[in-house]
This record gives sequence, structure tokens and C-alpha cells, in this order.
Amino acid sequence: ASAATPDDAAPTTTAPPQRPTGDDVALLQFAQSVELAVVELYGVALGSNGLGDGLLALLTETRATHVAYAQSLSAMLGTDATGATATEVIEAGRAAFATGNDHDVATAAHDLEAVAVATHTELLGLLLGTDAASLVASILIVEARHSLVFGKLAGINDLDALLLTNADALAPGRG
Repeated sequence: ASAATPDDAAPTTTAPPQRPTGDDVALLQFAQSVELAVVELYGVALGSNGLGDGLLALLTETRATHVAYAQSLSAMLGTDATGATATEVIEAGRAAFATGNDHDVATAAHDLEAVAVATHTELLGLLLGTDAASLVASILIVEARHSLVFGKLAGINDLDALLLTNADALAPGRG
């Protein structure tokens, strides 16, 4: 007799958990640390001199959405929320966000949002709890829009380049 393959397995009748599992908690903590890093990097850009009014307004609003995402993740985590920031992300991006140049900052923001989308997409495939997955999915959809808008401001006009990204997902423990 041959071994059963996953395709031969009987379908499961067990519903996924609604609340985050123990493994989900670590993934959500990591997602929150990424959001807090984005908040800090946009704060660096907002503190630099020379950015145009349009980009300043966009960064201000986009930063506020990332604050809200971090707060939403904190609410889901409850007492498990650490408030830690992905310092590797900040260290890698600080110089680009401090330039005070619209093109450079828009490009950095486009790239950062693309990494956030890739990261949250990766996490979405790992989360078991439906509440956690729904929250992360809602975040990544808006971050994809952020990436597109910042890409247009950076002068990217090719639709494929705006919508399809080769950004690498961050992983817990490697930033």
C-alpha cells in the first residue's frame, strides 16, 4: 500500500480559531514592530528640511495610518503587545528618509511600503486565527495603495513596476 498524500487526505471539518493562537502572537508582535519602524522613519522624513508641502501632507497622513495599525495590533495583542520597534528597519532606512529631497524620500517610502506589503503578505500565510489574519489583510491592502502613491511621486510611471514588486519580506528575527 502506498502512503497517503495530502491530496488523498479527508477534508478537515475543524474551523480555524478566531482569536490569535500562541504562534500568531509572535507574528503579530513582529508586524507591530514593523509598523512602529515605519512610523519612526516617516517621523525622520517629517523632521527634515526641504520637503514640498504635498509630500509633507502625504507623509503626515500615511504616518498616522501606521500609528493606527500599530494601535490595532496592540489592541489585538492586549497584554502581549511589546511596543518594540524593528530597529534593523530604522537603521537601514534612516539616511534615505533624512535627505530632505522629495524624490529620495518618495522613493524610500515606496520601497518601505512595498517591503511592508511583502512582509504582511508573508505573515498572512502563517497566521491561524481569523481575527489576526483579517487585521493583517486589511493593513496590507492599504499599504499597497501607499506604495503605489509614493511610487508615482517618485516618478515611477510603469504600471507593472508600480503594482508588482520584488520586495523581500522581513522575517521575525532577521528584520
